[in-house]
Amino acid sequence: MGITMNHTAGLGKSLAQPRSKRKKNKKNKVFKNVMLVNVFLILLIVAIALLTPAFYVHEITVTGTAQLTPDKVIDASGLEVGKNIFTFRTSTVEENIKELSFVKEAKVHRQFPDKLSVIITECKPMAQVVCGESLYIVVDDQGKILDTTSESAKYGVPVIEGLFVEQFEVGTLITTSEAEKFDQLLSLSKELSENNLIDRITKIALQKSNIYLTFQQGVVCDIGNGKNSSYKIRFLKEVIEQIPQGKTGTVEFIDEYKAVFKEDE
Repeated sequence: MGITMNHTAGLGKSLAQPRSKRKKNKKNKVFKNVMLVNVFLILLIVAIALLTPAFYVHEITVTGTAQLTPDKVIDASGLEVGKNIFTFRTSTVEENIKELSFVKEAKVHRQFPDKLSVIITECKPMAQVVCGESLYIVVDDQGKILDTTSESAKYGVPVIEGLFVEQFEVGTLITTSEAEKFDQLLSLSKELSENNLIDRITKIALQKSNIYLTFQQGVVCDIGNGKNSSYKIRFLKEVIEQIPQGKTGTVEFIDEYKAVFKEDE
């Protein structure tokens, strides 16, 4: 009897395993069917999105440009009216636009169902370095070359004289033999811009160890070697604003914090 009971228990155990496998196989089959349905639905949605004319781009707007034209931005982006709004990556388009030298930042947004918005942050011309007799290399506040021109008045920023340019290419940083001094002059240009004086200055000349500013009305200021320039510019602004129109002369600093105007005789 004991032998019979053991034999029956063994049969029960052997029958339980196939039943468990059948349940597992059934679950796997249901899961696969659900996955296939989901994949089909996804593919169907993608196909509808790609083929439906409602998602074709009908309008591209560009904002934030001053030096660039919207058409130039769109040409650089690779975007086209009539293309499907899903057939490109915005990050790729943004990188394409940033190839333009004047572009500091670019953001592309989809406005469903059929519009694209391109938002540009431009580099601001800060100064232009004389190269040779008639070439001006326009740079931003980081020394990035934005353009080259033969017209010194084109961008309305001061001309930097007294630096030797070793290498230049639009879209890259300018290379000079006096990098430290150039960085100092750029910082000075930024301070002049922050004090709303940059538009009134035509030239920043580096002569030996001193920096000379020439204003539009013919007033020249020696600000020394550029140290403590932020303080000097504040006092310089007060003096410049008090000079009568049509008067020419020089502005001199008696000490670090006091500037006086001496009219030409």
